[in-house]
Amino acid sequence: MGEPIDSDMGATLWGGGSPLPFAELERIHKMTMRMAFAAALIALAGLSPIGGVLYAVGVCLGLAIGVWNLRALEGSLTRIEPDTYKEKRRRFAMSRMGRLGVITIMAVILLVAVRNVGLGLVLGVGVFYAIMLANMIYSLARARRQSLAAEPGSADD
Repeated sequence: MGEPIDSDMGATLWGGGSPLPFAELERIHKMTMRMAFAAALIALAGLSPIGGVLYAVGVCLGLAIGVWNLRALEGSLTRIEPDTYKEKRRRFAMSRMGRLGVITIMAVILLVAVRNVGLGLVLGVGVFYAIMLANMIYSLARARRQSLAAEPGSADD
């Protein structure tokens, strides 16, 4: 995910304290990319035999775009210095919005030009972010369970 970042950066980015350590965020991103690759293989294997090759290509393209966007986000985050985050957050947000705009324009063009690929792309992007959200929820729930178990006076004591 780039250069290791100290824990103070997490406090800056999350507004007072990171709910997850950066090692866990890195694990989430790696797992999301692995699952996206597996979803692409499943789409190709499942849709190709029934004549949905264009849909499968669109799903793979959508998953690849999701991975590209995640990698670009990681790159942006690793370049932010904790001391200058407040000054640079507008530029960071604008670059994020620009990437989302490019993805949206690509999806609309493909929906008009090649409907099956466009629908697959929209589905692929949606699947990618559902995978990422599921991984994030799982990690947050696991961190919550661990913090509750570590609290004094919990049921385990």
